[in-house]
Parts: sequence; structure tokens; C-alpha cells
Amino acid sequence: MAKLSSSLKNMVLSLLLISAGMSAALSYVYVITKDPITKANKQKEVAAIKDVLPVFDNDPTADVKTIEGLDFYWGTKEGSKVGCAVKTFTEKGFSGKFSIMVGFLPDGTIYKTVVLEQKETPGLGDKMKTKWKDQFNGKDPKSFKLAVKKDGGDVDAITAATISSRGFVDAINKAYVVFMANYCNTPDAMKENLKAVLPEFDNHPATNITTIDSIDVYMATKENKPVGYAVKTFTNKGYNGKIVLLIGFLPDGTIKNIVTLEQKETPGLGGKIQEDPEFMSQFIGQNPAKLKLCVIDDNGDISAMSGATISSRACCDAISKAYTVFKKVAKTPSH
Repeated sequence: MAKLSSSLKNMVLSLLLISAGMSAALSYVYVITKDPITKANKQKEVAAIKDVLPVFDNDPTADVKTIEGLDFYWGTKEGSKVGCAVKTFTEKGFSGKFSIMVGFLPDGTIYKTVVLEQKETPGLGDKMKTKWKDQFNGKDPKSFKLAVKKDGGDVDAITAATISSRGFVDAINKAYVVFMANYCNTPDAMKENLKAVLPEFDNHPATNITTIDSIDVYMATKENKPVGYAVKTFTNKGYNGKIVLLIGFLPDGTIKNIVTLEQKETPGLGGKIQEDPEFMSQFIGQNPAKLKLCVIDDNGDISAMSGATISSRACCDAISKAYTVFKKVAKTPSH
């Protein structure tokens, strides 16, 4: 029995020594390969940006912005913007998620596209990497309908790979919608919404965005001084699902205004968050540091909409999220 015990100890000791040695070796390999891998990934990223934009003389990766999960890289030449490369993705591929880089000219016209990562079927969906993708070059989505022809659009689908084609279109459309809402020089709803919730500003808030926990914060300035922060917030706790709000905060945390961007609540009940300003008016001019952001039934300060307590609670949740993120970005001291 003693001999067996001794053998087990030796085996355990040997395994520990081998494990320690392997861990040390893996750590060493990680350390010596980390920088080369990072450098290679950046080179790949830069190459993709060059593929989809006109000639530029800056480093677009030096000031990348992330909005709604997409990365935006602006290319400039002699200080003037020549285009924006957007790293976008879709979950609708035949084999799941894939990502592409789309280049837009400043007016929203698609310049070029390139596939970054995909696992579509060889010989079918993976033909998106071929000249098939060139049909988007030079197209303006305002007149070129981003949908495959089978769905009433202008895009020729890949033969026998309609699902992959739809996924590619979905990724482009996602990039286009966010680009237009935040960067395009033409008037758009988001710019009007920013004006509605913020004090007068002289910058372009969409060029100064911080994203925390999937919530975007747009900083507005006048004469280079912050005058307000627009927070695009959301909640998934609505009676009918997701609600998206745009909330304008003054630098001290006071809510200037709120615009409902998206909601599917019951008309006449929860839908009042958009139809009737009375509910939202409870928040305007208030500082959440001094306002308990929950309905009266939950011992808060907010009167719920009649017959729509769930929707009311959801709005409180979205506003509370927005205020938490606002404090991180504006670094407003707690009251």
C-alpha cells in the first residue's frame, strides 16, 4: 500500500511539473506572438480600408468611432474628407455571422466593398468575395434599392445563394443607415432629433461619440465648450419589446428634452410615450440625481401612464441607463 501511495505522489508531482512547464511555454509563446499578431491584424484592417476608399493621406485607424456596434474610419486628403470606411456585419448569413468593410463617399454613395470574414458555402455563398460585390460600387442607396431582386430590390443575388446575398445586403444597409443618421452632410432625422434635445451648438455632435454598454453619447459644444450631451438609450422591458429614446442632458445632468426614436407599445396606452407629451414632461427640467427614476407604485417619483405601467417602468429604465452612462462620459459629480 505504501508503495502505491508513493507512486501516486510521484505521478501527481510529475503532472504538476509538466503542467507548470506547459503553462510557462504557452505564456512565453503568447508574449512573443502578441505584438506580431496585433501588427498583422492592423495591417489587414488598413488594407481593407484602402480597398474601399479613394486615396487618403491620414491614418483612419487613429480616430475610429464605434456607433451601434459598427466601426467608422474616416479617410482624409489634405484635411478634406474623402470617404468613410465602415466595418459592418450581419447575423443573416447562411452559415451565420460574417463581416464586411463598406466605403462611403461623404454624400452616402457606396464607393467599394470588401469581405473581411465569412464562413459561407464554398462555390456558393462565398462568391460574395468575387466580382459579384462590384455591383454595389458607385451606387447611391437613395436610388439603388438595397434588397435582392427576389425581394423587390435592385441587387442581383448570387446564383443558388440568395440567403448569403440577403445577408450581404443586410450588412451594407445597416452601415448605410447608421452612416446617414450620424455623418452624412445632408439633412436627416437624427440631426433634427439632436437639435431637438440639445442646446444650441456649433459642432457636429456625431463626430464626437462615446459608446458605453451599447449606448451612444453625442457631445455638443459651442465655442469648444460642452453645452450638452445627447444619449441614445434603450430598454428591452417595454410591453411590446424594445424602446429607444434620445435624451438631452445639460452638463450638470439636467434633462433638457426627450425624443422617442423607436417603440411598438399599444396605441392609446404605452404608445403615449410618443403620442402624448404629458408623461415625458415629468422628466424635462429635472436632474435624475434628485429624481427617483421609477414609478410611484415602485416608490418612485414618476406617475405612470394610465393602463401602461409596464411601458412607464420601461421608460424609467431607459432613462436611468442613459443617466448612468452620461455621468461616466461627462464626469458629473454625484449630488
